[in-house]
Amino acid sequence: MKKNPQKKCCKPPLSSLDLSEENPEENNRWEKFFIQHGLPILYGIFGLIVFIIAISRVGIMNQTNHERDYINGEHYFSSLKGCDDLNNDPSFKALEEIIARHPELHAKYDGALAHLLLKSSQEEQARKYLALAQERTLLYRQEEPLTYYDNYTEASLLINDHQYTEALQHASKLHEDTINQDVASTLLAFNVLRIATLCQQLGDDELEQKTWEELKQKAGHKENFSSYHVLFSCLQEGSVSFDNYIQMRLKNL
Repeated sequence: MKKNPQKKCCKPPLSSLDLSEENPEENNRWEKFFIQHGLPILYGIFGLIVFIIAISRVGIMNQTNHERDYINGEHYFSSLKGCDDLNNDPSFKALEEIIARHPELHAKYDGALAHLLLKSSQEEQARKYLALAQERTLLYRQEEPLTYYDNYTEASLLINDHQYTEALQHASKLHEDTINQDVASTLLAFNVLRIATLCQQLGDDELEQKTWEELKQKAGHKENFSSYHVLFSCLQEGSVSFDNYIQMRLKNL
């Protein structure tokens, strides 16, 4: 008995399969959408690219302008150091304009400009910049007694106005408030020196002698070495030391 040959199952070639089983209506819907909205979409993408490029260019230009202002500010400030009349100097006006454009530069220049203005006897203008600096320090007041620095600054302004009696009162009040401070401070060392020199200016020999002796005593303490070393180093003049000057003043009193 002959076996019937098994029929081989032939798979159709892949090319004959319909792989795109897509709905014709769906295709038509997308074609209509792109026909109606394709051009606006392309314009939108193009506009977005142009906008991004423009923003990038503006950012680069602003950064370049900022850097140029910072460099020019340094140049203008350097040119003011030997000036006797800042208000009439074009560099001062230019620097003020730069600071107005970049408020962050107030922290850098307010104190320095106040110092230059005081040196050129322009007290009113100096007070403006000192006030800005003092207002800024108020924001950082926590435990550190910044009122000491305020007091010292106010006394400096009084000295510049030749109000020596009032300046001595401020300096004495600062000394009283800090006399029991255990931490050495360069500010306190300079304040003691200020009291001595103001007493000399006002002819108060008794208080001047007492202050010079206190200054020498504090300078000899190890815990005060760093603060008073700064003071004595600043007032060294050639071979004549500040200690020599104190000895001379004590002999003359």
